[in-house]
Amino acid sequence: MTDTSAKLHSADHYRLRTFRTLALAGHGHQHRRLALLAVLAAAGEQGRSRDQLLLLFWPDATQPHARHSLEQLLYAIRSSIDENVFAGVNPVHLNPDVVGSDVGEFQGALKRGDLEEAVAEYRGPFLDGFYLSDAPEFEQWLDAERAHLERRYTGALEQLALTAEATHDHATAVRWWRKLAETDPVSSKNAIGVMRGLMSAGDHAAALQYAQHYEEVVAQELGTSVGPAVANLVAEVREKTKTGRVGVLKPPPLSLRSKPRDAAVPGGATAGNQPQGSRSTGRPSARYAIGAISIVGMIATAVWLRGTLGVSTLGPIKHGSTHNVAAYELYLRGNDPVLYRTDSGARAGLEYFRQAVALDPNYAAAYAGLARMQKRIAFGDDPQLSRPDRLALAEQAALKSIALDDSSGEAHEALGYVRRDNYEFTQAETEFKRAVALDPTNSRFHEGLVQIYTLTQRLPKLRMRFSRTTAATKRCYNSKRSGLSSHR
Repeated sequence: MTDTSAKLHSADHYRLRTFRTLALAGHGHQHRRLALLAVLAAAGEQGRSRDQLLLLFWPDATQPHARHSLEQLLYAIRSSIDENVFAGVNPVHLNPDVVGSDVGEFQGALKRGDLEEAVAEYRGPFLDGFYLSDAPEFEQWLDAERAHLERRYTGALEQLALTAEATHDHATAVRWWRKLAETDPVSSKNAIGVMRGLMSAGDHAAALQYAQHYEEVVAQELGTSVGPAVANLVAEVREKTKTGRVGVLKPPPLSLRSKPRDAAVPGGATAGNQPQGSRSTGRPSARYAIGAISIVGMIATAVWLRGTLGVSTLGPIKHGSTHNVAAYELYLRGNDPVLYRTDSGARAGLEYFRQAVALDPNYAAAYAGLARMQKRIAFGDDPQLSRPDRLALAEQAALKSIALDDSSGEAHEALGYVRRDNYEFTQAETEFKRAVALDPTNSRFHEGLVQIYTLTQRLPKLRMRFSRTTAATKRCYNSKRSGLSSHR
C-alpha cells in the first residue's frame, strides 16, 4: 500500500463542534474554512449546492471569482484534513466517516426520536459569538439556523417534561423544566412547570423558593411583577402548605398548556376561520384554549391585578384604543415577549390578537399585534402558508391598524417591519420615522430604524441613532423601575 492510499484509509476521524464555540477538535482552521464545514454539517445528508455556497460566502463577487474562491477553499480543506472529507460534487456535503459533528448527531437523534440524546448534544447556541465580517448572507443564515436549532432544542425539552409529567415522574419533569427555564429565565410557562413539578413531588418549600427566585429575575430583567398565573400558583401552594392538603394538583389553565412544536394552530386569514387540512394533535387547540377563558374571568384578572396588588400592573387603557377590558387582557397576553421566541408561541399570540379583534373590531393596537405575529410566523416553520402569503396578511393587518388609528406608533412600526421584510427599505424607513415621531421614548421604534440604516449601510445616521436608542432605552427602563407601565 502506498503512502497516499494509507492516508486515505487510515485518516483520523475528526469531530466538528458547533454548539457554543465553533472548533474542529485537534485541528486548527481559518474562520472561513470552519464556517463552510459548519454550513455543511448543519445541512446533513442534503448538503449544499455550489450556487448556495457562493451566495453565502461571496455574494458581491463576480461569478468566476466566486467559483474560483470556492474551489480554493474546498481544496484547502481537503489538503489539511483528508481527500475524502467531502462526499458529492454538487451538492457538496460532509463525509461523516471523516468529519462528524455535534449538530449532525443532534439532528440525527431528533430524527430517531431519542430526545434525551439530542438535548445532551446541545451545549449552547449554534456558533455562539462567531461571525464573518464580509459575508452578510452568511450572517443572516446563521441567525436563522441558530434560532431554528434552539426551537428544536426547547421543543425536545418540553416534550421530555410533558412525558415525565404524564408518567408521574415528577423529579425528572422538574429537571427538564429547569433546563427549559435556563434557556428562557423570564418565561412564565417554564416557571409554572418547575413549580408544579415541585408541588407534585411534595416539595412545597422548594416551589415557594423557586417562585421567589423567578420574581427576582422578572423584576431585574423586565422591571415588572410576575403575571397572574404565577401569582395564583404561589397562593395555591401557600394555601396547601398552610392547610396541610397535599393531593393531586389540578392541571394548569388551558391557555398555559404546552403544545407540540409541530402542532398546527387553527386560524386562517380571518378570525374565526379554520383552514382545511389543519392537523389534529389530540390536544386542545389555541383557539379552544382561548375560547375557554371566560370574559368574566379576564375581567376578574384585570380587577385583581389593579386592586389586590395595589398597582396598575396592566397600565391604563388609553383613550382611542379599546374600552373592552377582555379585549385589552387578550392584547396584553399576545404581547408577552416569551411568545415571540418560538413558532408555537407566535401562533398562540396570533390567536390572542385575533380574539381581541373579534371582541373589538376597531382595536387598532390589536391589529398591529396581529401584523407582528403574522410576520414572525412567516420566518418560522409555517406548515400552512408560504412566506409571501403570510407577509401579505401581516401587511393587511398593519394597514388596518393605521386606518383605525394613524397616531399609533405601534401600527407604523408593524408596517415598517413588513416593508423591511419585503425589501422596501425606503417605505420601511418612512414608517419607522413616523413611529419615532409619535413616541420618541420607545426604544423599539428606534431599533427598527437602526436596522434599516444597517441594511442600507448609512453609518453616520446609524451612530446617531444608536445614541438616541440608548437614551430612549434608559428612559424606558427607569420608567419601568419607577412602577410605570409601558403597555398601551
